[in-house]
Amino acid sequence: MNHPTREELISMLYDENPPTTQARISAHLRSCTVCLEQLEAWRQTAEALDHAPALSTQSQRGFSWTSLAKYAAAALIVLGLGFLGGKYSTAEELGRMRAQISQLNEQSLASIKSENAEQLSRLAETLEAKIKSARLQNAAEYAGLHKELETVAVLTQASLQRAQDQIIQLAVDPKPAAGAKF
Repeated sequence: MNHPTREELISMLYDENPPTTQARISAHLRSCTVCLEQLEAWRQTAEALDHAPALSTQSQRGFSWTSLAKYAAAALIVLGLGFLGGKYSTAEELGRMRAQISQLNEQSLASIKSENAEQLSRLAETLEAKIKSARLQNAAEYAGLHKELETVAVLTQASLQRAQDQIIQLAVDPKPAAGAKF
């Protein structure tokens, strides 16, 4: 069986082949489950990647300017309140300022936790899609290797049978027949 190349199958996936090539490959796919499974695996992978959320470059580096700006703003507020509180405040005012600082700190931590959870969720979804794609590709490659191994086994069996027949022929008639190849 004359299988299409990987390039032809991928072009088939995106309808980029000339009409005659598309028709030839379509006819081949009706009779070849290995090629059909490979094409379907690539199609599913492409769809999964199309629907996977894009990761921002910030999440890939683990650094966010937004988070840095929030920390810097919180630090300035704390320093400013601390300076003013120490210079002009009473004990009651200091207590209110401490409560405000604690509230701002909790809000900042909640915001950061939320951002990190969202980034982790997007990363997990992308990783799941890539794992699924790799599993599909491995299954298709396994099927191809299995088929090739079966072919080698059949050819080896046939070769061993011919050799056995020749040995039996030599044992029965030690004179080689005209044109016999050993």
